[in-house]
Amino acid sequence: MKLGFTKKRLYSNLISGILFTTLGIVNILGEDNLRWLDYLILIGGIIYILHYFYDLIVKYLTIEGGFIWLNGFYEPGDKIKLDEIDHIRKFGGTYTLKTKARELKINTSLIEDKSLVELDRILEELDL
Repeated sequence: MKLGFTKKRLYSNLISGILFTTLGIVNILGEDNLRWLDYLILIGGIIYILHYFYDLIVKYLTIEGGFIWLNGFYEPGDKIKLDEIDHIRKFGGTYTLKTKARELKINTSLIEDKSLVELDRILEELDL
């Protein structure tokens, strides 16, 4: 099961990507005197667009085969076995899942409402 990002998060990445890409293209095509900053703006916009598609397809959190992990665009997430979770701490907008070896922090403000209900149900089934 994959738990997705909120629409606000997805669309903010898409809009930022479109704006930066457009600004970068306009600066590169419209000026005779090119600066390296114009290329950085274009590259930043492309990265935002790639980030949007990654988040849309891969999602924020995956729960499969008895494991739970975060899918990060910039860094791979740690897999934690659901059976090994000793303690679940809910504080503010964060769930912290702790095992003896490591912990996983889940930012609930990034998860869409429908997916958050599913996550709560799965965590309640662990009965900790």
